[in-house]
Amino acid sequence: MVEPDRQISILIIDDEQSERTSLKRVLSPKYDVSEAPDGDQGLELAIKIEPDIIITDMMMPGMNGLELLKHLNKLDFNPVTIFITAFGNEKIAVDAMKSGAFDYISKPFDIDELRMVVRNASDKVMLLSENKTLRRQIQKMSAKNKLIGESEAIRKILELTKKTGEVDISVLITGESGTGKELIAQSIHQQSARSANRFVTFNCAALPTELIESELFGHEKGAFTGAVESRMGKFEAADKGTLFLDEIGDMATETQAKILRVLQEGMFERLGSTTTKKADVRIVSATNKDLESGIKEGWFRSDLYYRINVVQINLPPLYERRDDIPLLIEYFLGRFNKKHSKNIESLTPDAMSMLINSDWPGNVRELMNAIEKAVALSDSNTLTLSEFESKKPSKTYSNFSSDDLLSFREQKKSVVDGFEKEFFISALLQQNGNISRAAEQIGLRRQYLQDKLKKLGINAQEFKE
Repeated sequence: MVEPDRQISILIIDDEQSERTSLKRVLSPKYDVSEAPDGDQGLELAIKIEPDIIITDMMMPGMNGLELLKHLNKLDFNPVTIFITAFGNEKIAVDAMKSGAFDYISKPFDIDELRMVVRNASDKVMLLSENKTLRRQIQKMSAKNKLIGESEAIRKILELTKKTGEVDISVLITGESGTGKELIAQSIHQQSARSANRFVTFNCAALPTELIESELFGHEKGAFTGAVESRMGKFEAADKGTLFLDEIGDMATETQAKILRVLQEGMFERLGSTTTKKADVRIVSATNKDLESGIKEGWFRSDLYYRINVVQINLPPLYERRDDIPLLIEYFLGRFNKKHSKNIESLTPDAMSMLINSDWPGNVRELMNAIEKAVALSDSNTLTLSEFESKKPSKTYSNFSSDDLLSFREQKKSVVDGFEKEFFISALLQQNGNISRAAEQIGLRRQYLQDKLKKLGINAQEFKE
């Protein structure tokens, strides 16, 4: 695995000293470069140092490049292999790529092309390393990536998730914000034949339209202002794995058309390139919007809808499965006790009753935030009703006592502030802490909402996942 604080290592294998020197001069000091004069010594050194990338000549005395590749393919570690071939021998290099090589460079090589190929190989190394890390994490947190609950609704969802994971089809997950759509997407991936490969997440509402295509499809150097180097997109990163398109209902119709092409043909082009690339990707999408209404209103394509909606899994809001709330509270208590070094064992009956009977407009995410805040700030081993004050119902006229009646103006301000605080928090929870989307949802200007949040002491960052 590549540690974040160490250089990527490269082994150069070539029988010509001048070629090895030229390559080393170009690649050092950015990379940790070793060298070997032939295939046999190269294989021996590779087994000893386990380089991330191997750059090897195709034609060498003794063991040639293709024979070397066969031996490399049998090793426990997986170096990314780049071939150097004489002009006119490109067909041999293409055969090598079919046998597992990453790419090739023709002699005499162009320095910029060499750097680009090695940079792309480095991206592949980092992805492979990340895959190993993710697989280890998934094994450790398999319970964490399941929807918590024992209600009939959750049992049916988990059963459908298992069946869906076993077949390679597109899935659309629907439900309000905070209901656990990404957890279901992860679970589908883990139970699929693609589980050894990457699960890549992309939030369709997180970027301006003009940047979404670059993120999804990648771009070449110079494709637009600021594109100082080539970059692979999410489809390339998710090749042979799963791409989770969160909030797909927020995607522009022009981008929808390009996504549709990838689903239909498995092909796309990076921005600024005419080279068609292939991607073997399973698409799992999620939305909290009514896409069928979007089709009627013209903001969502019907052909894309039917492509992504082979199987639909609908997650109910938390108020429709109140029986699961005690189990969720128990799970979050254990999780946040460990995180904050606390030993909170339970809730008082009135606190538990209040949490069970709350509406939770932000669903499981809002409950999770409430439990974490209470655990982090509590000084005892039992959580009481007073530690969940923000969830208690706002006062109405029937609740006022003589002690409350300080003045009409003060009382009105208190009630209005309480209403605004709950209203804005609810909007932020539903929009995952995104002020722009929250403002749009409730019909306010972004700057006005930002000013109100500041006055009320609300930090939008606290409501991000």
